[in-house]
Amino acid sequence: KAAAEAKDPKAPPALRAAAIRALRGGSFASAQPVLRAVLDSNPLPEAQRAVVEALASFNDPAAGTLLLFFWRAYQPAARSAALDALLGTRERASLLLDAIDHREIPAASLEVAARNRLLEYPDPKVAARAKVLLQTAGEDRAKVVASYRDVLNRTGDPARGKQALEKTCGRCHLARQ
Repeated sequence: KAAAEAKDPKAPPALRAAAIRALRGGSFASAQPVLRAVLDSNPLPEAQRAVVEALASFNDPAAGTLLLFFWRAYQPAARSAALDALLGTRERASLLLDAIDHREIPAASLEVAARNRLLEYPDPKVAARAKVLLQTAGEDRAKVVASYRDVLNRTGDPARGKQALEKTCGRCHLARQ
């Protein structure tokens, strides 16, 4: 029953999130297809975070891989929970660093607290690798910021800006009225 409710996009958000969390009581092999289907359905933030928390509860190495696979689709709350889960074990922290190294996840997308956790990681190998990867990421970010400096001198078109906000950002952020 939990699997059916978890996959039902029409279920009330609180019920769907509770059903997703209930999957933590089973095996990863049975929960994984359901959790993946929920993430594939572009769920509301509450369900997305519940999936991340459920994945974090499993010790299976594939759970870390699945956490990373949906990184770009995560909303802020789910991304923060995913970072906590990925930083919780040496194996998952290494997977995160692999993803950064292969440019699957931009290093700049890490919150400051997560960067610091990686830089001060208890495992010296993880911390050393983080220092190498994250130090160069800061230099790249400065170049990107500098490349947009000329935008400050342009005049904007509020109507086009509102359209862009609604199309690109409106899913997570509300436009001012």
